[in-house]
Amino acid sequence: MFGNLALLLSLQITYVANEGFLIASGEDQVLIDALQSGGLEEYLAPPAETLDDLKSARGSFQGVDLVLASHRHVDHFDPAVVARHLESNRGARLVSTSQMLDPVRDRLSSDAARGRLVGAPYSEDASRFRHRVSGIEVQLFRLDHEGFQDIQNLGHLIAIGGKKLLHVGDADPSPENFSRHGLPAENIDLALLPYWYLLSEEGRTFVREQIAPRRIIAVHVPPADLEEVAGRIRPHIPDVVIFVRSGETKTF
Repeated sequence: MFGNLALLLSLQITYVANEGFLIASGEDQVLIDALQSGGLEEYLAPPAETLDDLKSARGSFQGVDLVLASHRHVDHFDPAVVARHLESNRGARLVSTSQMLDPVRDRLSSDAARGRLVGAPYSEDASRFRHRVSGIEVQLFRLDHEGFQDIQNLGHLIAIGGKKLLHVGDADPSPENFSRHGLPAENIDLALLPYWYLLSEEGRTFVREQIAPRRIIAVHVPPADLEEVAGRIRPHIPDVVIFVRSGETKTF
């Protein structure tokens, strides 16, 4: 299903499910919100074949350097799947907060695998945690989840292949949540944003003022609503990217 993504120079983004993607440039590969197995039927889960490859680190997933997860909800993160991938892929690191690291650590069978868990603080302020692996640099920072105060939701700013990507999980789209991070100054090439950010003029203004990305990928789109969502967003953002099928790849 997944082809060889390590193409020269360009950046390839492959849709896994919901907000889950494989991001690759050359030999550098990142999985974000992809190691999940479903649980909310309205959102896409990885197909069975893809889930097996994720767990076993086979095919396109055998060279993953960095595993990221925005938050612990089941449509973004499954600690059992993450642990299986880390056991299978001895080159991968998981960088996250204790809320996601702890249930993964409990499922790992070796000290070597547990040594590839990298803890990041969930700071009250606007500070960022930086981590570099191979040719990838990621900055993690707090972006409160919309409607769930007990959930640690992370924003990720990923530099890979000469481009800068933003993934916000299910962050509350409010100026209070975003303004402290100064994201427009980051010159973000590509932002992966929940589709509901883009449905209203108010939301689109928020994106322009608080994020200011060059391109947008609309994510978290229920498969049953794909046509309606695309029809509402594209008149206002003609170059928006909306993935349809798991395994679909686009080059940037």
